[in-house]
Amino acid sequence: MKYSIKCEDCEKEYSDSAQVYNCPNDGGKLIVNLVYDTINVNFQELFHRSSRRTPLQERFKEFLPVNNPISLGEGYTPYYRAERLGDVLGLKNLWIKNETLNPTGSYKDRPILVGLGKAIEFGAETVATASSGNAANALAAGAAKYGIRCVAFVPENIPRSKAQLLQTYGAEVYRVKAENPKEDPTIVLLKKACKEFGWHPVAPFGIFNPYQIEGSKTMAYEIAEFCFLNKINAPDHVVVPVGSGGGLIGWYKGFLEFNTLGFVGKVPKIHAVQSEGCAPFVKVFNEKKDLEAWEAPHTVAGGLADNYTWDWKGGLDSLLNSHGIALTVSDREILEAKRLLSRMEGIFSEPTGAASLAGIIKFSIENKTRKIMKADDAICCVVTGAGWKDFDDSEKEYKEPRLIRPYLEELVTI
Repeated sequence: MKYSIKCEDCEKEYSDSAQVYNCPNDGGKLIVNLVYDTINVNFQELFHRSSRRTPLQERFKEFLPVNNPISLGEGYTPYYRAERLGDVLGLKNLWIKNETLNPTGSYKDRPILVGLGKAIEFGAETVATASSGNAANALAAGAAKYGIRCVAFVPENIPRSKAQLLQTYGAEVYRVKAENPKEDPTIVLLKKACKEFGWHPVAPFGIFNPYQIEGSKTMAYEIAEFCFLNKINAPDHVVVPVGSGGGLIGWYKGFLEFNTLGFVGKVPKIHAVQSEGCAPFVKVFNEKKDLEAWEAPHTVAGGLADNYTWDWKGGLDSLLNSHGIALTVSDREILEAKRLLSRMEGIFSEPTGAASLAGIIKFSIENKTRKIMKADDAICCVVTGAGWKDFDDSEKEYKEPRLIRPYLEELVTI
């Protein structure tokens, strides 16, 4: 048994052969954890797999809850020092993990393909999800490759480009109208449909599919590999945009596991960023109370519009155990960060993906009073998703280019 399964609420344990998505005892969320004694691999072997570009789930097979690895070609995304952007911001040791280069344009390919892999192991003929776009696109693409029916419940105001992409992959797409401001209607319908029709949930929330969170760990694994090979320290800080909270947990677990196994020297401080217009997790962190649904979310960052941070307990543990903090950023700050990524680093990010940089800028401004970072600390900015799936905010800033005749004198007068 290479991983254990335990209910977050009643603490009942299940074997890794149990075909369960939540606790049969009380319906609670299941937590998947490595059984370290079963891990029999060294870094040299991992490096060899990396050099051969072994598919992600095969590359990290000892650390993931999948028996039959599947792949869209996800992973192997760049981690590099952002010197030009860092100079502009006055941050000497700023690094970027660019997840926009995954097959469907976001880090969601990592967790969702793990969740889909388990569903296939469990004999799924239909998989279903509730998503603002990125997780649904990852599932639709994976389901298309492996011949599985995919049903996607999406918000009423989903960007048209994301809905079109889902349909292109062959998913059955349903926009779901909100009736209760404190409920996400896509999740309400996902619960009902999976229960009624026996569909397998592969949503970006641990309460529905605990296995998919494990895929997010591979971002931390890749950075650990990079740092070991290049003989540099792991980052001191990792800044992550938070919607449902699964990515946050994955970052912490990935570094914790490799630290426990002696593959990386430390666990960075993991920090969370949410939008001012939807910040249920930040409210929990600041007020030290249980999470409450955020009424009427409103933000330019669609991936951060989750009115309920489903994986908040694990996310909060990740922050507290790593000594990280949580803060909010405005839509204006998010869009400015998006522009900086494009113009300083050539990364076309969606607003959600740029929220991490907006958070880093805010951290650096507040640093004098809050003492969050040291001047030479290595800071990892996680750019979670590409902008080519959501042109809505770019359209608003578009200016028609000047029309000229093919004469140099007209060109030099600009």
